[in-house]
Amino acid sequence: MRRIAFAALLATLPAAVPAATFDLTTGPLTTTPSFSVADDGITATFDNVTFRGVSFETVRDADGLIVLDALGVGIPIPPPNTGVGFGQLVDRFEITFDAAVTLDSATVGFIISNSSIGGDEDLTFTSASGSTTLADISGTGPLGLGGLFVALGDTLVVTADPGAVEGGDLIQLSSLTVSRASAVIPLPPALPLLLGGLGVLGLVARRRA
Repeated sequence: MRRIAFAALLATLPAAVPAATFDLTTGPLTTTPSFSVADDGITATFDNVTFRGVSFETVRDADGLIVLDALGVGIPIPPPNTGVGFGQLVDRFEITFDAAVTLDSATVGFIISNSSIGGDEDLTFTSASGSTTLADISGTGPLGLGGLFVALGDTLVVTADPGAVEGGDLIQLSSLTVSRASAVIPLPPALPLLLGGLGVLGLVARRRA
């Protein structure tokens, strides 16, 4: 009887939640309207990159996805970033997942990696369930994202504050780690009746004994 009850309790506990880390870095600089990254059975698609409502392509290099591109405010980019040639500040992009996930952490890179990090960039992650902000980023991370939930079919919107851009700390998103959202395994509808019946039989057996 105790074994059956314990098994029923286990059935209501959250399932295992393996983590997936999406590496957003590339070797040489690449541009594309959108791209997908897969890890541990989950695929993340990055799309709809804009600045002030104007669409741009994604731009990635060895430091990750460029979120704030200094060329938009006339700041020169040293090698290996010379020749980006887009002249935009990316202040918004979207991520969709092919599974329900929770956001664990992110790591960041900086376009001008040899200069000081000013710590004045913000990245805000918003889903239908809420939002979380990496405020005044001053290091590469991992930076915790508080387990923000993103449902299957929901769009995660990432926004940056372009007003905070200044030479020396132009930010890129290097990686994003998520966990497959845990699910409570429902009890079979007849299981409570079965457990109740077994309990009654147990009481009857005790009285006869």
